[in-house]
Amino acid sequence: MINAFKERKPWATLIIALILSPVIGMFYLGKGKKGLMYLALIITFTAVYYGTFPVNSLHTIINVLLIIITIIGIVHCFRIASKGEQDTSKWYAHWYAILLILIIPNIAAVGFRTFYYAPYHVPSSSMSPNVNLGDYLFAEKRPYGAGKMPQRGDIIIFKNPKDGKDFIKRIIGLPGDKIEIKHAILYINDKEVVRKRIEDFNYQVTQHPEKAIKDMPQYLETTPEGKEYRILNELTDGPLDNTPVYLVPEHSYFVLGDNRDRSADSRMPDKVGFIPEENIIGKVAVVLWNSYTYKFTYRPE
Repeated sequence: MINAFKERKPWATLIIALILSPVIGMFYLGKGKKGLMYLALIITFTAVYYGTFPVNSLHTIINVLLIIITIIGIVHCFRIASKGEQDTSKWYAHWYAILLILIIPNIAAVGFRTFYYAPYHVPSSSMSPNVNLGDYLFAEKRPYGAGKMPQRGDIIIFKNPKDGKDFIKRIIGLPGDKIEIKHAILYINDKEVVRKRIEDFNYQVTQHPEKAIKDMPQYLETTPEGKEYRILNELTDGPLDNTPVYLVPEHSYFVLGDNRDRSADSRMPDKVGFIPEENIIGKVAVVLWNSYTYKFTYRPE
């Protein structure tokens, strides 16, 4: 035994490692370096899991590896306790320190998500080519207020007023604006929004690369304020390419998906409609990882 402090019972160590993870089990035994090793392994495999295409075979392998690592860690904790090799003199081996280790990160995470930035995973391609299927992103919470209002061109996360689900779209119409689409061309307050044809986009309709659609027509659209962003538009007379005139109510916004032919948005009054300002959850700040374009940390247009 390393020290004269109270030994950890093998059965108690087994229960802690089983319920709280081998990481906490190692801290309980005073084995901080081993606890950090297991933590690094778990974080690494979890990052690989969320940073790849959701191919069933690959994710199954990663899940199996995580289970194996967890089992090995639990057995490792039990063996250390059984051999009396723990070092309970370490500050993090005490119950109150372990309690803080468990509580503080969760409080910090909840506060971070509530007041600053919240993570989201994008499950559709309605915002391609700027925010793509498979993106992991952070949205800034409470980006508006104190005189700062939503701007045309902002990409926002909001609660769909029709079904309460979280949606991601781009603000196109501000309160009081007139919005209309004619033959796929956007008009704001009776003025045509400038757009120009640019290189095609290798559009991916699902998370399986063999089902990608090649050469999707791509345009650079410019708002009256001069903000530029890319859009996809394959059709000119599809179901959403000719609309009535929408007059945006006060304290509400008109939103569109950048993938114009494949987006449920304010053009569909029965499914989305206008977005009340109180439904806005946050503004997309940064995309952490996209499993389609393989880009790390970039700001969408």
